[in-house]
Amino acid sequence: MKKLFRPSIVLLSVVLLASFAIGGPVKNTISSEEEFVGFLETAWVNAIVQKDFNVLERVIADDFTGVSPNGQRYTKKEAIADLKGGFYRVESMKLDNLDVRIYGDMALVTFYQDEKSAFGDEDSSGRFAFTDVWLRRNGEWRAVASQGTAVIYP
Repeated sequence: MKKLFRPSIVLLSVVLLASFAIGGPVKNTISSEEEFVGFLETAWVNAIVQKDFNVLERVIADDFTGVSPNGQRYTKKEAIADLKGGFYRVESMKLDNLDVRIYGDMALVTFYQDEKSAFGDEDSSGRFAFTDVWLRRNGEWRAVASQGTAVIYP
């Protein structure tokens, strides 16, 4: 039994690694579209924290537009450049209350995010409410817009 177990684990690991190397996240056929878009949101956050630029390139559309919690507009290119250059530094991000609604080839995602980060010389940590818009183009989901708002407690 042990002789079959180890090769099976190695084969499974190779197949999983190859699927990510070839095309990035792969949708499990038994998950719903809502679950898959939720998975992509989590992958996006993890890619920011881990500075995984390959995942960021895959999940963010080239025509993406974001609005940061301080009201500044930014593009995909600017967001990735800020991370690569160390201008935006993220220690941790945690999502909660993730809600995904699918409308044909569009998904609307709302959630809260607790973040420990710095932007330039300023602490940008806090709790934020986000609304993200995803489009399915040629069978692949990509984030096309994001709006973040700081949560201010009374």
